[in-house]
Order: sequence, then C-alpha cells, then structure tokens
Amino acid sequence: MDSALNFGKVRCAVAANRTNGEACMRLTPPSFPIFLISAILVALVIAAKYFGVAVPVVSPIVKKSMFEVLLVAYGLLFLGVVFRRL
Repeated sequence: MDSALNFGKVRCAVAANRTNGEACMRLTPPSFPIFLISAILVALVIAAKYFGVAVPVVSPIVKKSMFEVLLVAYGLLFLGVVFRRL
C-alpha cells in the first residue's frame, strides 16, 4: 500500500517538471456546504420518487425533473472535488 501512495507522488512530481505545460491534477474533498446541498437534493429526489413526500416549495420542481435535479447535485459534487476552494 505504501508503494501506491509513493507512486502517486512521483507521478505528480514528474508531471510538474514537464516542459510542455502539463500539470498534475489534485483532487480535494468538497466543502461541507457543497456536500450538504448535494445530499439534500438527492434526498429530495429519493423521497419524492419512492416515498411520495411533498415539500411545498420544491416538490413541483423535483417531481417534474428528477433527472435534472440529480444532475445538478452530481455537478455540484464534481465542482467541489475539482476546484480547491469551492
């Protein structure tokens, strides 16, 4: 397991020293607010789809476009992982 961790460090160091401008991509965990918003969106979709829960303001949006709400939740998580201070 130790060698796998060192391999990642070596690969990033090599990528940073290349002259063609390639840089190593470092992923970070999303911030807690981004994670919380994404988890709430997913929970709303699951509750509306499988349990018939109706939240007054957001239920019409969630029930009409469940896939799009899940896509937004995943997009938020993706942005939170790729960008460092999000």
